[in-house]
Amino acid sequence: MSGISFADATYTYDGSEKTLVVTGTLPAGVTVSYTTNTLTNAGSIKVTATFTGDTNNYNEIADMTATLTIEKAVPSYTVPEGLTATAGQALDEIELPDGWSWAEGSLTLNEGGECTVTAIYTPEDTDNYQTVAVEITVNVLPAGLPVWAVVLIVLGCAAVVAVVIVLIVRGKKKQA
Repeated sequence: MSGISFADATYTYDGSEKTLVVTGTLPAGVTVSYTTNTLTNAGSIKVTATFTGDTNNYNEIADMTATLTIEKAVPSYTVPEGLTATAGQALDEIELPDGWSWAEGSLTLNEGGECTVTAIYTPEDTDNYQTVAVEITVNVLPAGLPVWAVVLIVLGCAAVVAVVIVLIVRGKKKQA
């Protein structure tokens, strides 16, 4: 039986049922049936194509096998933003949204400034979706800043900082 093939196929999970089929034109009087030929969730199955036809006049046609695979999909997610820590703080102390965790939670952030660290997103359906490692920026504030300074830095209020500095300077001039 030339011109007939039954090939492996790989898909990415999308929630729809997948099947395999033989390709080519079957000879007159030959039919094909499949065993275990449907897959919806991520995984892999071996599919058998069995051919039947006129064995009185033709040689029996051997079964063919192929593998049907559905790979896990990449989930949709929103990367956490606006994360702030204080120098000396461990990543585990910084709260992340549901589904997120730190790749190295015990890592201590020792220097001020922006720090890029890895967070892991784990979807609810881990059978069909991959976990994803994402680089996240954390703004690390110097240790020992007063609360009002931390609030101003986080909010990025440069104008308010200037006003506070002017008030502090004026207050010191009046005391002198």
